[in-house]
Amino acid sequence: MIKLIASDLDGTLLSRDEDIISEKNRSAILSALSSGKEFAVISGRDVPSLRKMFSFASDKPFYVGCNGSVCVKGGKVIYSRPIPDTTVIKALKYANEAGKNVVLCAADAVYIHGKDCFQKHVSSLYRDGESAVITGTPDIKKPIYKISFFTPKGETGVDFSDFGVRLSYNKNGWTEYVNRFADKGAALSALQSHLGILKAGTASLGDSLDDCDMFAHSHISFAFGEEAENAFPNAIPVKSFSAAYEMIAKEK
Repeated sequence: MIKLIASDLDGTLLSRDEDIISEKNRSAILSALSSGKEFAVISGRDVPSLRKMFSFASDKPFYVGCNGSVCVKGGKVIYSRPIPDTTVIKALKYANEAGKNVVLCAADAVYIHGKDCFQKHVSSLYRDGESAVITGTPDIKKPIYKISFFTPKGETGVDFSDFGVRLSYNKNGWTEYVNRFADKGAALSALQSHLGILKAGTASLGDSLDDCDMFAHSHISFAFGEEAENAFPNAIPVKSFSAAYEMIAKEK
């Protein structure tokens, strides 16, 4: 019997042309939670963004943000792979000296540094108390799990790989870095240990090579699209979370 469902967000729970989770997928998530199953969304996005998107679930999911860097439930950090403080200091120093826009993601807030228009745009994406504009490292009071540089169209993205972090996303002007040891599979394994749930009781869903780390820790895996199907041939091809959940619900 499946006791834990772990799902990627973009391209999986959320199709590429959507900005909110569909009613069918919402209903499937709520059905899973009401049946006593644990549900975790495991995404490259930051935790405040995930909490906002899943507000319909009343904070019952586990939020695993920043590509497996941090797991939060009910405001409590369950698992953590922060970026070293020295790297955060170097990133902000670089942003100051080079005039770069950067967002530093904590477990319950984001810190924004850059031009006024950038600050206002990013701040508008969050609820009150979830974002803060900073000028230097003394303004940062919490562990940081993702460093996100934004480069205007036409400019070269930031190469920050020499600072002990790994590149987790490089698209649409954003160049994002996380702890070099953070990944979705390690986060899922830690969550399984926290809950006392084995691989045999876990199902996972994803659409990219990045999600195959989760598949390796799951009894059943569902692939959305060719990239995940080719990377993990044992995954079951599906087109929606709700369709995958119908199969999960029948699993004995």
